[in-house]
Amino acid sequence: MNTNGKQKITGFSLIEMLVVVGIFAVVALVSTQSVLLTIRSSRKSESLVYIRQNLDYALSVMERHLHAAKGVTCTSSTTVTYTDDLGTSPLPTFSCVDTAAGGDPGYVASNSARLTSANVDVTGCTFTCPQVTPTPGVPTPPLNVEVSFTAIPATNTGVESATVTETRKILLRSY
Repeated sequence: MNTNGKQKITGFSLIEMLVVVGIFAVVALVSTQSVLLTIRSSRKSESLVYIRQNLDYALSVMERHLHAAKGVTCTSSTTVTYTDDLGTSPLPTFSCVDTAAGGDPGYVASNSARLTSANVDVTGCTFTCPQVTPTPGVPTPPLNVEVSFTAIPATNTGVESATVTETRKILLRSY
């Protein structure tokens, strides 16, 4: 009781309640945005790892076969043909298949077998076979095949999408 004999009523005013609710709304909005950014960056990171694994697998298969090849010919910028120890006929090939017109993702193929997943879209692919002219009396350096792939995820788009470019120089065995 106060001095006038009346009981003092205490509580929160409507303005105070609105300020508290507003502060909690701002805190919730900031924390939600932080969680969403973390999830997006996690998905992008997973996408990068998945694409790199696919391209590394394709490159390792190519490297194993081309390193042991008796001869290699780049028939075009997207196809390389090689002669193996078994004398396989027709000659084995590695190629890039661009299926953009059909809507399917592009891929790297060994003959007709897919080396990259259907979840990876190979958007750029080149094979280069530099020709070395032998000089009399000078050892000829080993021939090589330069391979370059660019790939994106076939399913992720926007911020979660990632582009990966892998380039490798495969040295050929000199027989």
